[in-house]
Amino acid sequence: MSHKETVIYDLEYTTWPGAVERSWSGKDEYREIIRIGAISIDLDNLQEIEALDVFVKPSVNPILSDYCTKLTDITNEQIQTEGMEFHEALYEFVNFVGKRNIFCYGVDILHILENLRLNNIAFNARTLQGDRPIVINEYNQTDSCLESNTVEVILYGSAHEKTLRGISEGVRVEINLNGDCAQLTDANLMPWFHANAPETQGKISGEIAKAFGVSELTGNIHDPVFDVRSIHMGLKELVLSQHIESPLK
Repeated sequence: MSHKETVIYDLEYTTWPGAVERSWSGKDEYREIIRIGAISIDLDNLQEIEALDVFVKPSVNPILSDYCTKLTDITNEQIQTEGMEFHEALYEFVNFVGKRNIFCYGVDILHILENLRLNNIAFNARTLQGDRPIVINEYNQTDSCLESNTVEVILYGSAHEKTLRGISEGVRVEINLNGDCAQLTDANLMPWFHANAPETQGKISGEIAKAFGVSELTGNIHDPVFDVRSIHMGLKELVLSQHIESPLK
C-alpha cells in the first residue's frame, strides 16, 4: 500500500420520515450505519484503485423503516443475508483504510462516533484543527465541567447542527478494536467543494458529479459507492480540468 493513496467514503444509516427535520430527536432515532462504501485513490493521478462495499446490521432498530428502504434501496433481506455486525464491518473498513487518510462529503465521521458509542466501543476523538478533545453528548445538554478547549458535539435535538461547526474541518479518532488501537484521520471535503464550485452548494454527495455535467456515472444516489464515485468525479474535474489544488493531502 503506497503512502501516496487516500480513501473517500460514504455511509448510509437508519432513518424515518421527518427525522432530519426533528434533528433525530424522536424516540430511538439513532443513525445506525447500515452500509459503508469507500474507494481508494492514487494521489498522483487521482485514479480509483479499489472499492469497499459493506452492509451492516443495525442492533437498536434491526428492522428498517419503509422510508429508509425506499430512500436507500437497502432491504431488510439484504441486511439479514449480507450484513455484518457493526464491529465486524468497522474492522473491514479499518483494514481497507490502513494508514491512509479518509475523506467524506460532510461529517460522516460523527456517525461513526455515534455508532461506536451505541456499540460500547471505546474511542478517543480530537479535532484536526487545534488538536482539541471532542466530547459527544446525546441531547441538548451542556457539561459545565468541560475544559475550555474541549469541543462538545450534541448528537440529537435542536443543538445538533450548531455544534457540528466544531468538527467541520475534520477529526482524528483512536478506536479500541479488540484490544488493538486503530486510527482514522478524517477530513471534510464539503467546504472545499463549496468554496471552489458554488454549484455544489445545497447538493448531497451523490449529486456532485451531475453538478459538473458528468453523465457517465451509473447507479443511484444513496448507494454509498455511487456517492463516493460522484464525489471523486467532481474532485477530478476541479483538480485536473480546472487546475485547483487538490484537498487530498
